Amino acid sequence: MDQKMETREAVPIAGNCYQCGSAFEVTDVVDIVGEFSELADKGNARIVFISTDFDEGSQLMIAFGGIAAILRYSTGV
Repeated sequence: MDQKMETREAVPIAGNCYQCGSAFEVTDVVDIVGEFSELADKGNARIVFISTDFDEGSQLMIAFGGIAAILRYSTGV
């Protein structure tokens, strides 16, 4: 049985302005993986992908939406 899958770019939900209530308009969609990769290169940082096939990856996805960081310096918080 052959199944064809369509790939569609997800359009983010923009929401509404909290002051006037008018709807926001999405004007640009950016690949977040590429954006974070560029920032990591500029900051001499390292990116590690953790698969959700493992418990740790599943926990990361559930708890943080799949994005986390280990910081080099104290934030003072």
